[in-house]
Amino acid sequence: MKNNVLIAAVAVCALVCSCSKADFQQEIQEPMEMSAVDVDVHTSFSMQEDPWASTRAVTAENADISRIILCVFDNADEKVMEISQRQGDAGFGTFSEFRLSPGSYKFVAVAHKTGSVDNGNIQIVSPTEAVIPNAPVNNTFACVKDVTVVAYQKQSVTLDLKLCVTALRIVAQDVLPLDVKYVEIVVNSEKDEATTLSFNPTTLLFNGNNAFRRKWDVSSRRGEAGLDFVVVAFLDAYPKTTSASVRAYDTNDEPLFTRTFDNLTFKRATKLTVNTNLFTGAVEPSLTFEEWGSESVNVP
Repeated sequence: MKNNVLIAAVAVCALVCSCSKADFQQEIQEPMEMSAVDVDVHTSFSMQEDPWASTRAVTAENADISRIILCVFDNADEKVMEISQRQGDAGFGTFSEFRLSPGSYKFVAVAHKTGSVDNGNIQIVSPTEAVIPNAPVNNTFACVKDVTVVAYQKQSVTLDLKLCVTALRIVAQDVLPLDVKYVEIVVNSEKDEATTLSFNPTTLLFNGNNAFRRKWDVSSRRGEAGLDFVVVAFLDAYPKTTSASVRAYDTNDEPLFTRTFDNLTFKRATKLTVNTNLFTGAVEPSLTFEEWGSESVNVP
């Protein structure tokens, strides 16, 4: 009988200890889970430095972009979160209720326009490097923001993404000749093309001094005047004074002529327009005038 009582007592003690241990584990787990904070991120797109299409901040829906990617980096620049969206997704431009532990972070957001929303996303490697997967370069926005997440306080973060690119627009005032099939424009034409399209989301600058090229098939526009060409480019400094070239090709892809425009100054978020007689080369003469000098004499 005593043995039965002893066994029962041991069983009860074991049950109590087991419950206490489980309760303790639950108590230390709950605060860890509760310490993670809900974060909402809202994006806007700014073109205020020099009007590209607007003088105010616009929403993702109106920014002429196809995809957005948001990455969060910790103090060691380790990526702890990555979320991407494409045009047409519900809430495009807003990242709702993901969770982060309290601490200091860098939020890096990049958005760009592609030929199709199915094209690859820009890869964010770090707060100072992002890589565009394919050419040609088009509207590209970026923002890096330091964010401190405080325990038990839901946070709402607004990211104002700025244009990283510039553009050259050439308007041909003369008629497209019948023997021209292709027109090619190169910005920063004295440099080599980049092998990797890498830029810095923090500074909004390209990670190299390179040329940007675009080529059009204009065979269906022969005999027309007023052709309008736009090349978007990344540069390693803004403002930057450099050259651009225009080349025409025939049906055999042989060059017919090249025109070079020197000393063009490009600014970030600015579309530089050149109106010219592109194909005939007829231009207004450039005149300089010597100023009258001044000399005085004394006459007795």
